[in-house]
Amino acid sequence: MLAAPALFNELLTAPRRVDWNHDRRINDQDEWIELFNPGATEVNLSGWHLDTGRNSTRYRFAGAFRIPAGGYLVLFRRSTRLALNDRGGTLRLLRPDLSVAASINFPALGPDASYSRDDAGAWHGDWAPSPRQANSPGLPTPPPVITTMPERR
Repeated sequence: MLAAPALFNELLTAPRRVDWNHDRRINDQDEWIELFNPGATEVNLSGWHLDTGRNSTRYRFAGAFRIPAGGYLVLFRRSTRLALNDRGGTLRLLRPDLSVAASINFPALGPDASYSRDDAGAWHGDWAPSPRQANSPGLPTPPPVITTMPERR
């Protein structure tokens, strides 16, 4: 059996305030899935598929769909037509014969929050989105500064 040529690395299911696909609209088409090639050579996903579980719509990688060594591929909903469930769900990478090569179950995510894989393979729902780059915990959001304005006399 063919091993998965790339890993699920990050996904975002609930776009609300950011135009992630840069089409000047914020809507469900901004949902995205990121794959990562951890290998030392380029991978070709031609003929492989993505789906959201059994009996769901499948996205087929057509033509020469390549991810460079150490590279990332971000796929937006407008391209894949795969709807990611805001309340959590499953995402699968299927071999050309439609057998499952990789699968991830993801939880409900907040607005513009991503589900990110770390270098050890653990998943995090509290890391800042980082499409097309390495995932990291990032800096915590500082608390708001409250300033009192003097009253006018």
